[in-house]
Amino acid sequence: MSESGTLVKLNALKHQLGFLHFRMECWFTMDWNLVREEMLELGENQFDLYTGILDVGQIMGEIDSQLINHGIHDRESLKVWLGRSGYRIVHLSDSSKWVIRESDASGNPAHLHPARNQPMALRIKSAHLRTAVAIMYHFRGSCPAPDTLNTTMINHIRKNLAGLSPVRSIRDCQRILQVLKFLQND
Repeated sequence: MSESGTLVKLNALKHQLGFLHFRMECWFTMDWNLVREEMLELGENQFDLYTGILDVGQIMGEIDSQLINHGIHDRESLKVWLGRSGYRIVHLSDSSKWVIRESDASGNPAHLHPARNQPMALRIKSAHLRTAVAIMYHFRGSCPAPDTLNTTMINHIRKNLAGLSPVRSIRDCQRILQVLKFLQND
């Protein structure tokens, strides 16, 4: 078990919607440069965001319990349990599915993220989420009406706030608007 008292590592910003909402509330009171730096933790790719009812502590606690019940107490026993595939999928009390892999970092031996293609996970591109947060920040934490946004405005915010290149197509804009709507309605 790691020094933190848990076997698992979870990037809650990328993988747990409740935590993301909490951070967003904080971000809207912070200087943008600090927000932009913190959002680097979202990476450059796409990821799966858990949208269920379990909070970070519950998720980690349930996974820890399952690992301990399987006799996993350290990195070596985790490797044996994961086997050749290098990962396992486990179910939590809310029927969500989570992937367990070996962590690259020292400390917590297990890395955790929501499984793909399940009702309680949304696959999202990091750049779309960062753009949506930048738009909401620009509008002081609220989400503007979709008909007030256009490609020119989105690209201005992407370039000047998010440090991202312009969107190439209206399709990308529509996906950004979907993320905005999701963040506003959830």
